[in-house]
Amino acid sequence: MGLVDTLITLNHESHVPLIININIQDINININIQSIKKYSEEEKNFVNSIIQGIENLNISSIRSREDLQNLVQQLATIFENAWHQHSKLRHITKHSRYGGVKTILTTLTDIPN
Repeated sequence: MGLVDTLITLNHESHVPLIININIQDINININIQSIKKYSEEEKNFVNSIIQGIENLNISSIRSREDLQNLVQQLATIFENAWHQHSKLRHITKHSRYGGVKTILTTLTDIPN
C-alpha cells in the first residue's frame, strides 16, 4: 500500500511541457460475493437442480390462494437451496477479473470519508 508516482506530461505548442507528480494510493478492498461462474460446471448443476425441483412440484392441488402461496414458497425454496448448494464465496480485490469490480471501486471512491 505504498504511493506510486505517476508522471503526466502535458504538451502544447505555446509553452514548455509541464510535468506533474500525482500520488496514487492503493485502495484496500475487502469485499466478498456469493456467485456462480458463468459457463461453469457449478452453473450447469445450479440450473439442473432448479429444473429438477420444478419438475417435482405438485401443481395438481392448487385450489385456493393459500395453496398457490405454498407453491410459490416451495419454488423460492428450490432456488434458494440450489443457490446455496452450487454458489461459492469469492473474495473481490482490485485485481479480480470480476466484471463488477470497476463498479464497486467507483462506488467506494464516491463514499465520503
